[in-house]
Amino acid sequence: MNSQERSSPWPTRLAVLFASLSAALFLACAYLVYVDRSLGLSGADAQAMLDNPLIRDRVIRELVNEAGGDWDSHNDPDVGRMMRPESNKKRAGIRFASNRLGLREKEFELPKPEGLIRVVLLGDSYIFGTGLEAESRVGCFLEEQLRDGAGDGGPPIEVLHYGLISWNYLSEAAYVRRQLSLLQPDLVIQLSCPNDLDDCYGVRGFGSMSRFTAQHRSRADALVQYRHPSVMMGIGSINYLSRGMDHESRQRYEAAAEASAKMIEAIGELGGEYLHVFRWEGPSQRPRRLLLPELSDERVFFLSSEFFLNPDYWVQPNDNHFNRAGMEIFSDLLYAVIQQRGLLPMLELEPVERASQALRGMEQELGDEPYDEEKKLQNYFPIDDHLSFEPLTEEDAPHFNGGVDDQGRTSPYASLSFRPRGKETLHLRGRGL
Repeated sequence: MNSQERSSPWPTRLAVLFASLSAALFLACAYLVYVDRSLGLSGADAQAMLDNPLIRDRVIRELVNEAGGDWDSHNDPDVGRMMRPESNKKRAGIRFASNRLGLREKEFELPKPEGLIRVVLLGDSYIFGTGLEAESRVGCFLEEQLRDGAGDGGPPIEVLHYGLISWNYLSEAAYVRRQLSLLQPDLVIQLSCPNDLDDCYGVRGFGSMSRFTAQHRSRADALVQYRHPSVMMGIGSINYLSRGMDHESRQRYEAAAEASAKMIEAIGELGGEYLHVFRWEGPSQRPRRLLLPELSDERVFFLSSEFFLNPDYWVQPNDNHFNRAGMEIFSDLLYAVIQQRGLLPMLELEPVERASQALRGMEQELGDEPYDEEKKLQNYFPIDDHLSFEPLTEEDAPHFNGGVDDQGRTSPYASLSFRPRGKETLHLRGRGL
């Protein structure tokens, strides 16, 4: 392909973009002229309308809802991304509406009103409620249970969902800490999953998801994620990013542990409690040690794989996000943990047999699960001291963390793991562009 052929799409794209912007500008001008003439307004009157905050907010809401994407196009180097504020759209028959903060949650007061008991559920797509209507999420059930458990005459109670698809530990900690003095939670319950060490996707123009992370812009499109082998290489497996077994993984654990520790400390300084819920394979003792080594057992809770791998609780046969039934059981578990461990000491919560029974069943399931030992993993998919792309196999999957495709082409940043086995030199063989 010659240089002229390579460059030909750009003038076409620019022409299309220019035409689109010109059309939008023409329509906006035509509309303002129409408003001027139909209402008998002068230019000064029209400007006064646009300066009205109520009218301006209405215009912004209309623009948000007319845009194709769901995400705020302003990439954030700490949080990653947010939803567009005050959007109201349907995707696959499910309505996804956001409040003024860009959260999939009702509007709530900041700073917190005096006397209100506020519980914050923190996480990613499981808290966001992928595949579910907003009212079928765990916080809606938990809020009702806490109010019933506190009885008549108790203080007002509010449970908020602070979750977004693809958020990681850094995103969650950064977002909560920014508004902690206004949020003033009495209890933060953080749900973590193996992909919370992954890079958080950024966004492109018009609110579409992008193949880069705002948290590491210098790495271009080299997203690091534990499903990189299956998502980007088509070899149907995962890597060991969540196991803390190589430099990339340990570095991410260290950053996540530091961010989490600062957030937990700040919550405690404001008089709030904290609970970390692990939705990982096995009892998750290894990630617990790497992420939250100082956190007491009373502030940690594990979900059994028997529960979250049960397809009866999935939104779709190929999507293991919790459905409504799974969210109800999750709420029962959280209520029992809060009540039995006294995580909301200002409330005298009555025990609920259904919730207590769910917790007893979960503890019994966890008692039968083996620890996730490194030796077991190495025997299953060993990391070797060599790697070839001719051909790639499932046994090669653990080597790849990100930045490499199935042809061996690399991004500006690539992350791979090898087991040296006594060797001191790394040899790379391939072609450069």
